[in-house]
Amino acid sequence: MKLAVAKLVAFLTLGLLAVPLAAVGQQAGKVYRIGVVSSGRPEQESVLQATLRERLRERGWVEGQNLVVEWRYAEGKYERASELVDELVRLKPDLLMTRGGPVTTAAKRAVATIPIVMWGVTDPAGIGVVASLARPGGNVTGLTESTGPEIVGKRLQLLKEAVSRMSRVAVLDASPSVVAVLRNVAPRIGVKLLLHAAKTAADLTTVLAAIARERADGLLVLASAITDRHVDLILNVTNSKARELILIPL
Repeated sequence: MKLAVAKLVAFLTLGLLAVPLAAVGQQAGKVYRIGVVSSGRPEQESVLQATLRERLRERGWVEGQNLVVEWRYAEGKYERASELVDELVRLKPDLLMTRGGPVTTAAKRAVATIPIVMWGVTDPAGIGVVASLARPGGNVTGLTESTGPEIVGKRLQLLKEAVSRMSRVAVLDASPSVVAVLRNVAPRIGVKLLLHAAKTAADLTTVLAAIARERADGLLVLASAITDRHVDLILNVTNSKARELILIPL
């Protein structure tokens, strides 16, 4: 967690805001504004807040003097992403920072001219916020937790290596690009995929019960709005209804 925060802050301050104040003398006196929208809760971002303020201050950007940082939190309620992004866009920020796929997607849809720095996003090319990892294009850049959908295929292979007898693996909330990779890998390692998706907590409970009935040997959980929000539910249901399930949250 601290390493990821350090990378994000270094990327932000060195790449986007590290310009000496003298270099923007034509806008002397302007107060710059950063809008931050997180998919999580305030306590999850305490390290980021403290580190970001410290690093910016070292480079001459001080809140209350020449900088304002506006924080918004979806607190796991991803349906609020667009609302929170729109609220910040109305404040005309010079930069947006977004945590999580749903929030970054909402920001990408809302603005095409404000720079967006993302973090905590799995498969940004797959969800369409960048053209590719090598050449993101557009107004979105930042950090991703994945090198692409191919990494999920590797995780499936590792799961099979860890439990050689495994033959049936349930997959929860995989994107189309990830499903394509898994379908390519599964036959080569002798695994049958049981694909499932959930949009609500009620859906998730039903799906997990179905996975238990299918007698799956393993469970591969992909990061999504619903799985991120209900990790405890996934753990509780799988532990109580299917002892053989192995959970790999991504």
